[in-house]
Amino acid sequence: MTVAGLHGLKAANNLRSGLTLVEISIVLLVLSVLLIISATIISDIKFIKTPKSDGEDLSLSLRFVRQASVKSNQAVYVEFDIKENYYRAYRYNRSGAELKEEELIKKTGFGSQLIAIRPGNSKKITEGKRTIAFAPDGTADETSIFLGRGGSIEQTIIIQRFTGNIVQLTGEADDDLKDPDWKENLAE
Repeated sequence: MTVAGLHGLKAANNLRSGLTLVEISIVLLVLSVLLIISATIISDIKFIKTPKSDGEDLSLSLRFVRQASVKSNQAVYVEFDIKENYYRAYRYNRSGAELKEEELIKKTGFGSQLIAIRPGNSKKITEGKRTIAFAPDGTADETSIFLGRGGSIEQTIIIQRFTGNIVQLTGEADDDLKDPDWKENLAE
């Protein structure tokens, strides 16, 4: 083989030692498709929430709703759907002759389970929807909201009747906060 022939063979070997631009583009395309698929799967996964963290989130939301009713001098409603396991908050605004619903808190699902709601001293409601109204002065009907897992109540959120205050307790708590020992149950 001549020197020119060896030089040509070396040049051909040097050209094939790396990836071509087309091959790199295909690899990047495949990686980006895999990244998009994994991002959509990860975004659909609910963060693991406990009844305690759900109770804290709900308590904050109820305090926000109470403040919104006082600041706007309008009634604000919180709707709970026990079967679908979510809550949302809204108020009505008048636009001309018609009322329009303004959403204050979008549908917010629980990571744990909304087990029951007890309005006042009546029995627990364990299915369907229940709406609680916060009046323009920030008060609401006394209501207990029970959260847990597998039907076991782990957290109780109480909306106090005359003050509209929100109290979060560990376990299944009675509405009667006159009991001197109720403070021992407060969630930390």
